[in-house]
Amino acid sequence: MAELTQREIVEKLVADRRLSHEEGDDILHAPRIVLSFRETVGYLAAVIILVGLVRLVVALFEDASDVLIAVLLYIVSATTAFIAFRLEKKSGWRLHTGEILEMASLGSFIGAGAILLAGADVDGGWIAVAAGTVGAAWSLVRLPSSRFSASIMMVPSALAVCGGAIELLDIESGLTAIPFAIAGSLLIAVGQGRVGFPIFLRIAGVLMLVMSTPGFVGEYDGVNGLVPALAVGVLLFGTGIQWSRLEQVGGGALIIVISVSSFIFQNVDNDVLQGLLVALVGLSALVGSTLVVRRRQKAYVTTTGA
Repeated sequence: MAELTQREIVEKLVADRRLSHEEGDDILHAPRIVLSFRETVGYLAAVIILVGLVRLVVALFEDASDVLIAVLLYIVSATTAFIAFRLEKKSGWRLHTGEILEMASLGSFIGAGAILLAGADVDGGWIAVAAGTVGAAWSLVRLPSSRFSASIMMVPSALAVCGGAIELLDIESGLTAIPFAIAGSLLIAVGQGRVGFPIFLRIAGVLMLVMSTPGFVGEYDGVNGLVPALAVGVLLFGTGIQWSRLEQVGGGALIIVISVSSFIFQNVDNDVLQGLLVALVGLSALVGSTLVVRRRQKAYVTTTGA
């Protein structure tokens, strides 16, 4: 049975006299987020102050040892973590500011560790994996209770792990898409749950899949490149329809279009035939989806006895 949109649900509640027409209109026209002038300017000022402080620290300790810089970053991390902990017990702009400071604290902590590891001549790949793992672990712990900070920090953490893994495993160019495809899929899966700012996770995951998966077609000839890319695109497209996720539907459709078009353009020399084949693939998808929908509707009518 088809899911109802927000407007359809509100109209149903109004029809059932559980809401008045005025209350229904208020719900439909209410903004999802309200930003006050003071709050927005406060966020901007906080970012400007943070950039200025970072530049000041870099200038003052440009010639300092790695250990001293790391110690200072740990102090900054502890200080901002304490302030963030206090602010996150509040509400409104104080809570949001606390989460911004939480991200700064985690970034300082990871940066200090990276400096110490680099000073100990640890391979860059291991540093990236370690930094990304710490960030991802903290984000996973905070996702159920965080408003947005955990979701935001999860994305660069996943990218760091992917980049480090590619360097450590010396993955060849054609297979570099695999870590990013895995990470993107995990971000999309996590973004289906009840976490803060889930759409950010899903969009980031979709972008990682769109940017990496079609590369299979370019690296490998024949169906060896087409099948993996097409499988990812179809899965993303199908789950997007099932869960009503527009970003997944769009990303899956884009992967399918790029993969199929690239495969045909690479393996068919005639320009007219290329266009004809691409159009036929699109027509086949349209006819196939129509048949599936009709069968589902018939099955629903039969099982319900309507």
